[in-house]
Amino acid sequence: MTKKNMFFVGLVALVVIILILALDLNFDGYCVYRPESDWSTNYCDVFMLTLSPLLLAIPFSLLLYFLRDEVFVYWMKFAKWGVLLLMFFSILAGSVHRSGSIGFEFFPFTLIFLYIAFLLTSLILITYKFFKLKKI
Repeated sequence: MTKKNMFFVGLVALVVIILILALDLNFDGYCVYRPESDWSTNYCDVFMLTLSPLLLAIPFSLLLYFLRDEVFVYWMKFAKWGVLLLMFFSILAGSVHRSGSIGFEFFPFTLIFLYIAFLLTSLILITYKFFKLKKI
């Protein structure tokens, strides 16, 4: 994947999220599944949560656009697995019932922590590879 393709993937994810949000707002209850057990699930929210890690491609592609390709390839090896894990935990967070047994909703805090860990690790890897290549 190139830097331009990564930016394009982020923009497509943004457009899809906006379209799903508009669909959900205009057609109330369009995305909600209500089984007989009264545990409703909003599938639009789950889908938007699943696509949200792809939005990280926009700022990182802009940041990496001006750096050498070696830095991009080094970061991309990490980002492939990191984004997949974020998407997996986003699906879990969207499909879990909203009643926290320990007094608060666990998954939103987990997602926030994982996003922060991904951002910090990405910035550290990019900085490390940039300065390592600068010395050569």
